[in-house]
Amino acid sequence: MFIGFERPSAIQQRAIKPIIQGRDVIAQSQSGTGKTAVFSIGILQMLETTSNETQALTLSPTRELAEQTQKVLLALGDFMNVQCHACIGGKSIGEDIRRLDYGVQVVSGTPGRVFDMIRRKNLRTRGLKMRVIDEADEMLNRGFKDQIYDIYRLIKLLFTTTIIKIETRCNFVSSFFCFKKMTQIFTSYYSSSARLCDTTSGSTRHDFQVYE
Repeated sequence: MFIGFERPSAIQQRAIKPIIQGRDVIAQSQSGTGKTAVFSIGILQMLETTSNETQALTLSPTRELAEQTQKVLLALGDFMNVQCHACIGGKSIGEDIRRLDYGVQVVSGTPGRVFDMIRRKNLRTRGLKMRVIDEADEMLNRGFKDQIYDIYRLIKLLFTTTIIKIETRCNFVSSFFCFKKMTQIFTSYYSSSARLCDTTSGSTRHDFQVYE
């Protein structure tokens, strides 16, 4: 499949490397600058393609975004034979169970269906290395905080990379507080510092402490 990339955008230049290095990252830039490709490339870089364990989980506020992420991952990972499943409401639970029991390396889903599959033990999380919160500000605005907390409570992971994607409607200050609010929910899951890769305010990189 033709992807259409000619050169990396500013956010791709700034965010992909720290993700591959295993840092927790906030990616913020204008719409259409390739933020989905940022975390997709990070996920593909760390996948063990010989294993069918689920190694990455992305959570999106809408079904459409979850399916878009799935399409980007499958397109970028075409020659890697990557298995990615969209685990979203409104589709067959039986199909979700069948695909997850067979084994997929990446799950892109919405909080409600993902939580249900983890609770049923069809989505096994012991092999997770990376989790992504897509449009974290929208997640909070839509009231998904409790569902996300329930998912992370079931996962109980300590050593994974976390990527949070925020849209341009947030400035740096609100991005910081969005991330801080997330860390207040998941204090045992995040490292003590994170990198904000922001191409919207003239700033390129910010390292800041997350105080709990």
